Amino acid sequence: MRRSSLKNHPPYPEWIKKLREKEPLLTTRNKLLAAIRTWMAQSQFLEVTTPILLRKTLPEAHIVPIKTTFATDKKKPLTGHLRTSPEVSMKKLLAAGYERIFEIAPVFRSHEDFTSPHHSSEFFLLEWYRSNAPLSTIETDLIALIEYLSKTVLKTTTIYHKGHPITLKKDKWQVFSIKDVFLKYTNIDLRELTTWNDLPALVKRTFNSPAGTKPLRNHSALPGFHLNNDVTIELPNALAQFTPQEVFDWLMVTIIEPNLPKEHGVLLTGYPSFSASCSKLTMTQPQYALRTEAYLGGIEIANGFDELTDPAEQRRRITAALENQTNNEVSDETFLTALKFIEQASGIAVGLDRLFMLLLGQSSIKDSTLFATDELFLSP
Repeated sequence: MRRSSLKNHPPYPEWIKKLREKEPLLTTRNKLLAAIRTWMAQSQFLEVTTPILLRKTLPEAHIVPIKTTFATDKKKPLTGHLRTSPEVSMKKLLAAGYERIFEIAPVFRSHEDFTSPHHSSEFFLLEWYRSNAPLSTIETDLIALIEYLSKTVLKTTTIYHKGHPITLKKDKWQVFSIKDVFLKYTNIDLRELTTWNDLPALVKRTFNSPAGTKPLRNHSALPGFHLNNDVTIELPNALAQFTPQEVFDWLMVTIIEPNLPKEHGVLLTGYPSFSASCSKLTMTQPQYALRTEAYLGGIEIANGFDELTDPAEQRRRITAALENQTNNEVSDETFLTALKFIEQASGIAVGLDRLFMLLLGQSSIKDSTLFATDELFLSP
């Protein structure tokens, strides 16, 4: 870094000291970003730049966009949203015939937990799509890219998170279905379900059985659930008051994710249909979605879809998502039109701040970025 030529400056305030100390981090981040672009170019992907400010966003459960109001030169107020993902614009490019595209995109989301080491209201996504390719090809892309980054930039295929080693070799990744991990870590056999509406009852029945009580590593995030003195789960009698999605998400956060293998990468596949979002459903088992999530060190780093290309089904899902949001917005009709011109595609979004946090041996995304959102807004 070229140092300031000012010799007799006053003592640096603490925030400037921290920025100066992050020079090695910034240097490695730049190398990682360059390596990503090199790998994408070698794989014949075209880098694109899509709008950050959108008139309309794609409604999704658990994702709240940041709304903004601005004026034109005629002082007419307009309302838009900061993108939560470049997905909408990139699918329009797929519809226009671009077959392999990627973007390194700053994105924004409201209602994020500033106290979490893995969340921020502003972060970077690496998102890419392949036309006429199954989800398995995108999964292969992800695993190969991460190994490439480790070899070319870090010069090692082993990283450490909180003192524990993680191998990034592509042949060490494991793939599990959601049904597999639920049975393994909770004793809940999802094959017993005829509909997801029966999930709360199945959970209660399983945990009330002699073999159903499982130890937890985290406190429950769902009201009404708590730990007793034996560090085992207790279920309230009013379990039916929670939706299947709430129960599923709670089990994922408190039991499944903490118990996933941490010494190598993990892919979880076959998510419930209620969390399909923009992914297709499995042909033979429509209660499951063609969706995958990637984990390193037990931390989710990526989310991939075999992309839904049915405009009518996508409209239905958007309508359902809007019903659960207090600030309803009409859907983007051009996005729905674009789906008519996409025969088949798969895509994935990688949280670059989380991935870089792990690759750089940090414990928080705040340590792997120059400016943390919480510090910008909460500091005096």
